[in-house]
Amino acid sequence: VTANARELRMRGGPLNEDLDWRRDEVLAVTAEDLEQPSGRPPRISVVIELRDDEYVTFPVATKQEQAAIVEALRGALKLTA
Repeated sequence: VTANARELRMRGGPLNEDLDWRRDEVLAVTAEDLEQPSGRPPRISVVIELRDDEYVTFPVATKQEQAAIVEALRGALKLTA
């Protein structure tokens, strides 16, 4: 994941694709523990909300990693908490 004031770019990993958005399309970046099917434990994730009710989610390994990524993306994209 790379971000700056103009764009957010994610490549590889679980998304296995290249996504590119302009900064003004990103509404929010949040830390979420998403429920999984079959009663498995919630997945620690980062959620990016875009215009037109679109969302991108990606899992992370730890709460610390989740917090660091959310903070970095919010800062780079100049989003408030």
